[in-house]
Amino acid sequence: MSIATTGHALIRQAFGTLNVYAPTDQIPVEDLNTALDLLRELVDSWTLKPGTVLVVDRHVFALDSTHGSPTLPYTLGPGGIWDTGTAERPPDIDAANLVLNTAAPYPVEVPLSFQTDDAYAAGQVKTLTSPQPTTFYYNATSPLGTIVLWPVPTNTSNEIALYYDRLTVQFAGLEDAYICPPGYAKAFRLCLANALVPYFGVPADRAAWVDRASSEALDEVLASNFKPADVALDPAFTPSPHGTYNIYTDTGG
Repeated sequence: MSIATTGHALIRQAFGTLNVYAPTDQIPVEDLNTALDLLRELVDSWTLKPGTVLVVDRHVFALDSTHGSPTLPYTLGPGGIWDTGTAERPPDIDAANLVLNTAAPYPVEVPLSFQTDDAYAAGQVKTLTSPQPTTFYYNATSPLGTIVLWPVPTNTSNEIALYYDRLTVQFAGLEDAYICPPGYAKAFRLCLANALVPYFGVPADRAAWVDRASSEALDEVLASNFKPADVALDPAFTPSPHGTYNIYTDTGG
């Protein structure tokens, strides 16, 4: 079950776990701010852990007649050409599809091939145009990611559907409400307590217990978010539905 809490409440609980402050103690402002900074750093580091991601979201963006080339790429993130609202730009993208027949009752999504950094650099004619792109290059620049489509599409009636991870929501302030998914409140409390250990005189035995407990709590979150994935197999190793032909024996077909 999800738990509603605040940064202040989690910080107080983390200090209580360390026996640094009692529940009735007035925590100094500087200690609250230190703990809030560490809590935000903790959430920020979790954006790099695939197991802390709850869901993969689908976002659909419009094409225009100006962007998509190397000189004028699409930007992705808060306030970007492809605006993500308050959500940070994703560190990577799981899938990108070209959406055709957007005005029809049943639009069709055609997967785009991803270009690696090496493949993009090796491309010789980067400004080639075509009604529809076939490949997609994402560069996780900051604060906005940049996206190049190839060939650069000239048909602006289509759309692009991006699938990427919904990152762990950041703590806005001490008293702002925060909805913790199942297991996250415990992991936040214990992992924050573990991060606070070097800043306070915590006995070694207590610090060791918190370190073990925080690892276990984080493992529970990672395990609960595990999702099965389709096995990727190179087509070269799969039988052809059309059969094969041996040029040396003149057999097959």
